[in-house]
Amino acid sequence: MRTLLAMIAVGMLAAACPPPATGPGPAPGPGPGPGPAEIDAAATAPPPAAKPCASPADCAQGEMCQGPEGCEAQWTCGPARPCTRDLASYCGCDGQTFEGSGSCPPRPYAHKGACAP
Repeated sequence: MRTLLAMIAVGMLAAACPPPATGPGPAPGPGPGPGPAEIDAAATAPPPAAKPCASPADCAQGEMCQGPEGCEAQWTCGPARPCTRDLASYCGCDGQTFEGSGSCPPRPYAHKGACAP
């Protein structure tokens, strides 16, 4: 009987002890990446609004003020591009003639060519 009681006591002690430590496990990762909804939202997000400008001075370095002929359209800053080195006359939206590159006018203009006197 003593043997039986000793075996029960040893079994109870073994059951009460925590399991041996195995060392630190792998560090948790950053988690799952973006789900399909986040990917779709990023793909369909509108581009940032372009900054309006009236001259190259309004734009950051590496950008130029650009837009179509005519005073009704808003010009915006955009990536600089190569321009020709010729001089062309433009009639500015203020009624004053100015000169600039034939392929990259420096500011909004009413039409190509000098303003009427």
